[in-house]
Parts: sequence; C-alpha cells; structure tokens
Amino acid sequence: MIAIDPKSTLAEDLKYSKRAFSFMGNGGHMVVQNEETFDTEHDPYAKAASVLIDEAVHLLGYMKNGETSKSYGCFRASQSKKFNDFIVSQDSYITEK
Repeated sequence: MIAIDPKSTLAEDLKYSKRAFSFMGNGGHMVVQNEETFDTEHDPYAKAASVLIDEAVHLLGYMKNGETSKSYGCFRASQSKKFNDFIVSQDSYITEK
C-alpha cells in the first residue's frame, strides 16, 4: 500500500477515473447513455432506488407506540409486487460477465 498526497496530480487523476469507471460499472446491469450528449438515458440502479422509495412512502409500518417505521416500510416495499415487477422489467439491461 502506498500513500498518495491528496493534493497531487495523481490523486486528482485517480479521483476522476474512479468516477468514470464507477458510473458504468455499478454492477451487472447496463447504464444507457446518449453517445453524443453523454446524458444518462436509463440507469436501472437509480430507477430501482426511486421505485423503492416511492413505494415505501405508501407502505409505512407502525410501531407499538404509534410512531411510523420507515425501515419497515422500506422492507415491505422491497417485497411488493410493484418493485418486483420493476426488477423483472430490467432483465434486458443485464450485461454478460
């Protein structure tokens, strides 16, 4: 392991390359990007998070003391038909490894 000065040019280059590689390399699904404008046309990861959060808002759980439980709502959302249907719809974006 080597120490890199955070103010060095190398550190700056590594920071940019990390962002560049992580954008398309989030996992096994392809992120679709416009080749001319580089705008993201479809990001299955961001969309999955959005669908999960939208669904969780409607599926809040309630604790014994009457307060709402956002974590339970998120769990219920992850088990919901809407979220499952979305995940299945993303199969066309799976990349070969």
